[in-house]
Amino acid sequence: MTKISMPLKSVSREECIEYIRNLAERLGYTPTRADIPDIKMTLIKKHYSAWSKIIADAQLETFTLREQKEHRLAAMQIRLIKLAKAYKADVSVCQTPEYEFLKLDYISRLKCDSHGLEPIGCQSTKEQIKIYLRALSKELGYSPTLNVTPCAKKILKKYKSWFEALEDAGLERSNTEAQSELRELVNDEKFRNLLTEITKEG
Repeated sequence: MTKISMPLKSVSREECIEYIRNLAERLGYTPTRADIPDIKMTLIKKHYSAWSKIIADAQLETFTLREQKEHRLAAMQIRLIKLAKAYKADVSVCQTPEYEFLKLDYISRLKCDSHGLEPIGCQSTKEQIKIYLRALSKELGYSPTLNVTPCAKKILKKYKSWFEALEDAGLERSNTEAQSELRELVNDEKFRNLLTEITKEG
């Protein structure tokens, strides 16, 4: 996968446009703000206050949020199938940037998955939250992080911090080195299993 780069100190308006065009070509769809790393988004905002303006200047097609989501999912699915086929032929593909990119996308989509658990509501008690966090931890295979917990914002309304919520549930803090290594191992295994399943289906 070709790495799309942009100077970090200062960039011109033209460099921002070129970056967006190259990114769109690599992704297979018109980029959204969510596709741009924060540090690069900061540079782009120096020239563009409205996202729609840079998309127009880059002469990329604009879509509604729903259409954009559909285009993104379709493009990512195509890339995922290609990666799965490459993985079947040679597992060393796991060392490539494309593997890491798609694995991170897969992990981010875990947040949209309820995991079959009853969601936390605004009226949920701390006891219900503790039960939920323990069940989610069991499902994930590690202490849940903010990024993969669907009801994280509602949970934080009951606790001063995420770590306090985890500790109250009897779970290890998600920012420890041991938990970080565990997440990497578990998510990597799950993603490899996903690639294997895709090749079986094909």
